[in-house]
Amino acid sequence: MSDQKNYIPAVLPSGNHKAKITSFELRERPFKTKAGNSIIDLVLNLETEPIGGNFKGLKKDSTNPASEVYLGQVARVKYSEWGFSDGMTPGGNKIEGDKEILKSLKSLCIEIGQLKWFQDLDEKLPTVAEAVKAVNESGHFKDHYLYWCLASRQYVNKNNYATDDLYLPKYSKEAGKPFSKKMDDLIKYNSTNHLMKPKNAPANTGTAQPKADPGQTSMEMNTADNLGKSNEFIDNNDDLPF
Repeated sequence: MSDQKNYIPAVLPSGNHKAKITSFELRERPFKTKAGNSIIDLVLNLETEPIGGNFKGLKKDSTNPASEVYLGQVARVKYSEWGFSDGMTPGGNKIEGDKEILKSLKSLCIEIGQLKWFQDLDEKLPTVAEAVKAVNESGHFKDHYLYWCLASRQYVNKNNYATDDLYLPKYSKEAGKPFSKKMDDLIKYNSTNHLMKPKNAPANTGTAQPKADPGQTSMEMNTADNLGKSNEFIDNNDDLPF
């Protein structure tokens, strides 16, 4: 019973957390906007500080029995709930998805004090894919732990678990920032505003359930398969929310 009570899942749930970005991904959703434009997600792969004790982290390579494991909880988080695409605002202003993704990368670079580096990068690399690749290769984020507010639109996966599809809530002057170096600036997690459960939620809920012998849930295994595959579109969508 004590093992179940103290069990810490390998995958972060929604809430306020402290974590670093281990890599970025670009992913294209399998459906398009009403105007026929592609929808792209900027995905942040996060890892908390090392937990220690009896914590069992995911393998960095789920196909390798001898693989190193993550020392903290991990998560795959969309920068935007709705993704990025070209389009028009109700007021008739043009939106360019690629530029919005670059703005998102810029805001994260500002938070860790790398604005000048990003500005120099932005002048040299014309495509979003090249920018994401360069950010991943720079290593600038590897030692920067930020505070996060992670919201979730849960979905029911193939094993009948209600599983978190994590994203960053929008910034507002009243609520605060979805990520920050300072906890005081952060959006305070509220399940009423930041957790949307499936209409027909199954009995199995959450990204991982306490077990006598905790193992990987399907979401955890899928996260392990895709973490670290930076700057590429993932084709294996068996357990993805889109």
